[in-house]
Amino acid sequence: MPVLKRKAFEWSESRKYIFNETARALDYIYYETNYNIDYVLHDIRKRYGRETNLNFDYVLDARGNMSGHEKDAAVIFIVHEENISYIEKKLSEGSIDFNCYFLIHNDVQLHLDAMNVYTFKSTNSCIKLMDNISKKYKYICCVQDKIYRSDMSMFIPQMEIDYIFVNLINNNTYMNKIIGIFERKKYLKALFWRQGKSMFWIRSQLLCDVLVTVKTCQNWMNDIGECAVTYTEKIGGLWGTVMCAESAAIEMNKQAYEVNCICRRFGFNSAEGLMAREYKLNEVIKFCELNDLVYVYGAGTYARHIVEELFFRGIAIKGIIVSDGQPKKDCLYIYPVYYLSEIEITSEVGVVIAVKLRKEIRKKLQEKGCKKMLAVT
Repeated sequence: MPVLKRKAFEWSESRKYIFNETARALDYIYYETNYNIDYVLHDIRKRYGRETNLNFDYVLDARGNMSGHEKDAAVIFIVHEENISYIEKKLSEGSIDFNCYFLIHNDVQLHLDAMNVYTFKSTNSCIKLMDNISKKYKYICCVQDKIYRSDMSMFIPQMEIDYIFVNLINNNTYMNKIIGIFERKKYLKALFWRQGKSMFWIRSQLLCDVLVTVKTCQNWMNDIGECAVTYTEKIGGLWGTVMCAESAAIEMNKQAYEVNCICRRFGFNSAEGLMAREYKLNEVIKFCELNDLVYVYGAGTYARHIVEELFFRGIAIKGIIVSDGQPKKDCLYIYPVYYLSEIEITSEVGVVIAVKLRKEIRKKLQEKGCKKMLAVT
């Protein structure tokens, strides 16, 4: 297992949030910028110093250039359409001879199996790739960005993996390029990414590190060189260390930013706002523990967050409820989706209301006989 030992950075005394040698090691780094990958590796090693023994097991950049090799590792490559020909070439050459999962990031649909592909639909290039890959490789897939998280959640718990390389690009958001770090041989824990929003959540109760590369944002911290923040004490130990490196200015001086600035990168106005969300989630968990038959009402951002958090904590729900007439296909959850008119409410049924119009929804649920409700918006 690779180990990243970090030196303590010498920042001004006014900067409270720094990380030091006690920071936990990364399982891997996926570092994607507009620069040549060799330059990036050289820059990071120079930044941390040779004495840190910084090691990259694999790197797959935006152009499909891959470095590193370890035959006994099981690896996921999340591959974009433009990189398929490169991967196919490496496979045909025999350059990739370790156990490998390929997650094709496009309009492809594959289902996980130990050695086989069940079904898929794809462009011709993806189909050609699938036909040419040896059966010793394993395949999984997300179908388009917008259902990345829910789709991942279905198969991650079944997987035995060593490293994950994430290559997610959305040119319409402040976060143009983001990466996630996942605990070794564990299901998805570290990163959620949402299309169209400069937002991602690191799971609560998680002690891991995340390296994020982003483009300059017009409104927030335009001049970031590198900031490293340890703020577990400030916000209740929700996260480990977060490092942000602005890809267009990696030579700039290191800077540390206050917690509230970092929280804005997570889609929250402040640390207090983030903690409020976590507090409500704890209420939902208690509600589910007290009731066996629980539905979540809603199809928005927060409803999705609740559903995924419950899933990863091993708390099962019966399904999702949406208002009559709302397209079910837009929900894209890991649980079945029902219209309110389709649900039979009994005295045992509890509903978590995760929509803004909670008073209106509460009234409708009461009319159907629902007595156990929890509004969390």
